[in-house]
Amino acid sequence: MKKLNNWAIDETWLNALLSKSKAYETISFDIFDTALTRIFDSPVDVFAAVESRLLKAGFTQSAGFANLREIAEQNARSKQFLSRNAEDVSLDEIYAELPELNKSFREWDEAKRIELEIERDTLFAVPDILELIMQLNALGKKVVFVSDMYLPSSFLAEVLQHRGYDGWAELIVSNEFNATKSTGNIWPVLKQRHSGAILHIGDDEWSDVESPKRHGIDSVSFVRARTERRIAGALRPEILPFSLAARKLTLNRRGSMMETTNTVVYEELGRTFGALVVGSFLQWLIERAKLHGVEHLYFCARDGYLIQQVWNRLELSKSSGITTSYLEVARRPLNLARGYIESQPQNLDQRLIDFLCSSTGVTTVDTILKRIDLHNDAEVVKRAQDAFGSLDVSISSSESHAIMADVFRRSSENVYEKLHGYHDRLLSYLKQEGLISSQKIAIVDMGWHGTMQRSMHKLTDPSGENKHNLIGFYYGLWPKALENIYASGLMEVAFSNMFLKAEQQPELHESVEILEELHSAPHGTVLDYFVDSNGKWRAVTADSPLEMQQFEEITKHFQRGVTDELVAIYAGKSATGLTLDDLTIENGVGAMGAIALSPSVSELHALSKLGHCATFDHLTLSTIIPQTVPATREKMYEGFWLNHWRVGMLRYWLGIATPEQRNVVIEIANNHMPYQHERTKRIFR
Repeated sequence: MKKLNNWAIDETWLNALLSKSKAYETISFDIFDTALTRIFDSPVDVFAAVESRLLKAGFTQSAGFANLREIAEQNARSKQFLSRNAEDVSLDEIYAELPELNKSFREWDEAKRIELEIERDTLFAVPDILELIMQLNALGKKVVFVSDMYLPSSFLAEVLQHRGYDGWAELIVSNEFNATKSTGNIWPVLKQRHSGAILHIGDDEWSDVESPKRHGIDSVSFVRARTERRIAGALRPEILPFSLAARKLTLNRRGSMMETTNTVVYEELGRTFGALVVGSFLQWLIERAKLHGVEHLYFCARDGYLIQQVWNRLELSKSSGITTSYLEVARRPLNLARGYIESQPQNLDQRLIDFLCSSTGVTTVDTILKRIDLHNDAEVVKRAQDAFGSLDVSISSSESHAIMADVFRRSSENVYEKLHGYHDRLLSYLKQEGLISSQKIAIVDMGWHGTMQRSMHKLTDPSGENKHNLIGFYYGLWPKALENIYASGLMEVAFSNMFLKAEQQPELHESVEILEELHSAPHGTVLDYFVDSNGKWRAVTADSPLEMQQFEEITKHFQRGVTDELVAIYAGKSATGLTLDDLTIENGVGAMGAIALSPSVSELHALSKLGHCATFDHLTLSTIIPQTVPATREKMYEGFWLNHWRVGMLRYWLGIATPEQRNVVIEIANNHMPYQHERTKRIFR
């Protein structure tokens, strides 16, 4: 009981069930997530806890136990079904499969003992059900437990009694009767052993509600204590901090009967997923900065906004001795300024042209001209109109991209003149902020390709003599960043490996747009720079009502959760139970995997509303998951290749697709996600 001592019993539900129970001789209860529930976010996280315990005990060859434990259960079910038509298997039958999966580890009896111990210690009574059964006992009703479970009935009986359940008549466990609730074959067993009208109560919509009804047993759904079924991503000990923290918040919310709104979901994501990611990055950042003798950190706009806010709230400059500032830079001014250096009046750099012409297929010629303030240049406008017929034409194909590029080449002197101003203004701002310095300094950003650091080096150190003075610390960089390292100085990453394909790192790769939007600042992208009345260079930021609306409705709730939780963790008063020791890079990646690869229904719904702009203009926002399934197979494939949260999108589509569309989703998932975890792929089988 102590685990849920702040839980408020739903008296309305309880009284309704007591009234309903008068018509029945026997009341049967599901056990897991009904009478008992775990402190883990997902039931299979027990296996990760066993692996963690084994490794801490020195059983190094047990690495990978959690994943193998899950596979062993699948193998046992297949083998026992084929050999004896078994509907369920026992724990002993599962453990009999494990030696073949890991021949170097032999302490399987110890592993089984630990699994049972963890189950015993982390299962606790759900107060509503405990109170209901106590009152049913007082009324003289017969109480029976029915469970689809591999654990032995003797063990479950011991746990039930230990958690306060007394007076029940029988415990029927599927693996001992070779009959399950899911097939419906257990209900005739129950009816044979207990005569009269029976009412069953449980959390599973099929096994506990529909299945008994089909066998003449009335049923009632009880979902208040249900855990998440996160069956995707890697199953390993690094998932445990997120698992325990998320479950604690869920139980606190359900215990107080708080409504699960999107706002609550965003804040809880901040306190769990966000706190682990940002907190582990900050721990890593301080360690790496000290190692390299960095004296000052620049948190780059806008992705560095949240990270610096947390840094300041935690007063990490005092404890680390490293000063910080917020650097208002963005792709547009940096790429334009670098384009000036790498171009000539008669010959524009190809990378600059590609940057200026970039489009998601809806960017118009007029928007592209505005990127470099050429929309008022009559000469350039005429060339564009002659080439396209209208400035409202979208750059949506390689052919239109080539035509736009030709307009810029024929207007190279006009473009170069504009670039000159951008270069001088940005360089003046960077000098003012101390980027041209003998200090050992570093920029902090999310990363991905390292182009920002390369541009800064090109601007502040054109000779390349002092590139060791400016280094970069990033969430992640993909292999393309390797092209920039030689010209850019040291780059270090927390959550990725630059030598692996991005797709081979699905936890981070699938999280990119989620992280970018949830870290974003409450101001528009940086466009240019001007001198204020005090003679200081200031950033000109875009007026972006859509982004500001998203910040108010979504982002600020997530960021509040991150900041408040990390302040509490550092003070030893965490609401989630997280500690400083939990803030490791591995645990941060584990949290990414839980959210990006196996989101709950509520998380998927809430995160699907995030808007993202694929171009640097930030003029429009499209949801990171298309809210409708494309009409044709070809369009579905096109949407898949363009999307960055592919697992999330396919999961979302599965929930709203027609049978024909579901087949295409499954086809895409099975044929075009070669680097995803096998656990993730099985969602689509």
